[in-house]
Amino acid sequence: MRKKFIAVYALMAVLALGSTTLTSCVDDNESASVTAIRDAKAKQLAAIAAQEEAMARLNDAKAAYEQAMADAKNEETAMTREKFDELMKQTKAEVEKAIAEAKKAQEKAEQEMQGNLMEHQKGLYCNYKKAQKEVIDVTGQIVDKKLEIVKLEAGIEETKAIAANKIYDENVNIAKYTAEKAAYEALGENNYDELIKQQAQLQVEEENKENIVSEKNNDKTAAENAYNKAKVQKVDGGEIKVNDQGDKVKVESPLETVNAIKELEEMKEDGKFSLNVVDKTNGEKIKASEESEYSTYSYTLAILNQVNVKLTTKQLENAIKAAEDAKESEEIATPTSGVATIDQYNNIRFAKDTNPQEILNYFADAKKAADEALKALAEKDPGYKAAKAAADQAKENLELANIELPGKVEKAITDAKEVKADFDAAIALIDTNSDAYKAYKKAVEDLINNEGKAYVTANEAWKAAQLDYAETAGKLAAVDNLVGNKESSKEGTVIDIQKKMLTCDENIAKAQAKIKKYEQLIDVEKDAENSGNMQAIEDAQKQSQQALLEEAKGELEDLNERLTIAQAAEKSWKEQLEASLKGEEAPAEETPAE
Repeated sequence: MRKKFIAVYALMAVLALGSTTLTSCVDDNESASVTAIRDAKAKQLAAIAAQEEAMARLNDAKAAYEQAMADAKNEETAMTREKFDELMKQTKAEVEKAIAEAKKAQEKAEQEMQGNLMEHQKGLYCNYKKAQKEVIDVTGQIVDKKLEIVKLEAGIEETKAIAANKIYDENVNIAKYTAEKAAYEALGENNYDELIKQQAQLQVEEENKENIVSEKNNDKTAAENAYNKAKVQKVDGGEIKVNDQGDKVKVESPLETVNAIKELEEMKEDGKFSLNVVDKTNGEKIKASEESEYSTYSYTLAILNQVNVKLTTKQLENAIKAAEDAKESEEIATPTSGVATIDQYNNIRFAKDTNPQEILNYFADAKKAADEALKALAEKDPGYKAAKAAADQAKENLELANIELPGKVEKAITDAKEVKADFDAAIALIDTNSDAYKAYKKAVEDLINNEGKAYVTANEAWKAAQLDYAETAGKLAAVDNLVGNKESSKEGTVIDIQKKMLTCDENIAKAQAKIKKYEQLIDVEKDAENSGNMQAIEDAQKQSQQALLEEAKGELEDLNERLTIAQAAEKSWKEQLEASLKGEEAPAEETPAE
């Protein structure tokens, strides 16, 4: 069913891919320019070329972004969520910049086109512009969808957060289809002149609201950047950009607790102990508002995993005891081979995790064995010469070991004690009752209540602008179809308006069903979390992850089809427009049979 829907959508979206019937874009009431000025044509053709260059840069930025995601996915086991998000923000910024440039090129081209096109050329340019806008919009959606898939596959973003964002997206769809259906009902009986007037008004309104969405998105991005910068400076530490060239400076966290957490993580990475003693997921969540519960703009305080702290403390105490026991031990290790050699000494001296006292014992035992072997032989015996050489070598080895290793025995004890002391000091700074932890919590609260809330406000304004734009876009879609029907009345209605209204109802129902599904996913995860059962939590998260991943892959497939269709439409309308501006007509492509 999904493929069938896409196929029908494709035929409608392409606007017949070159059909000579131009609908919804030609203003019959305006006087057409019947004379083409040579320099005006040149500027128009140059503007179209500039648009195509901007679109090529957008394709390049999209490809670079997708490559960055692929590289990040290959390294996901070694990449933290923070590093991944930073990489994606950097590369996505290039895509967003390319999208903005493509839109500016469109605006500039539109200025060149105004007042210098004949009537049928206006229709060609209008359809070319619509197809190109579809390419730009769908490219942005593909970039977002691929990022969603990578995050789901890597498990680096809460599924609840993704589900919450999808609920909002479906509410936008509902607003659009509701407005489209209402427009069919309210304007279906209007005459052609009335519809043309309403179409012109809605086109201006849609453009204005699209600009507002862009402005609000810029405000949201600025607030997001301010939050991320403050998060580094006030809480987490890390790197921040200092200029547009991407140069960065490293900033240390001003908080003792955060630095203690980092120290423990480094100690674990260095093999000082084996367990995760810091829990970054189950602490108190500080959030800017209830609505931001599943957004990035909340902060979960780190806490100690008390079970692992106790186990690690015991592990470090045992390490100290083992070092001390090795110093006091008088046992001689059983030789693993005959007489020790210098090569054996050099190898064993640097063996990983080998206690220095064990090495001394090894060489003392080797000397004892060599001396006994020599003592058992008379000087005139055939093996005496070799035994004497072995005994001398064993003596030399032991003397060398005694020079090199005694200090290492003491150092092993000192090192073990220092590790334990550093561990205890760091743990104390993460204790929720400590002054350091209270300062950590207050810093997070200040971050969320200031920069976090500023972002939430900007984000809500952007969402409201998107909903407003969706309603206007829905109305305009309906009016475009109604105008098309009036223009094609001599040949018969090309679009069944009643069927379009039913399609709106179907799309609204689909969106509502999706919202219900996403709400259920969130509720299942919340119930599991409230149960405190770790297995139930993990199972619920995996279930949500799999459901959202399958859906996202299907949506990406649809988006790729839409992009292919839109690119074909863009190419067709561009060729026809260029041919018309040059005084020649491009052959119209055959309209695919439904």
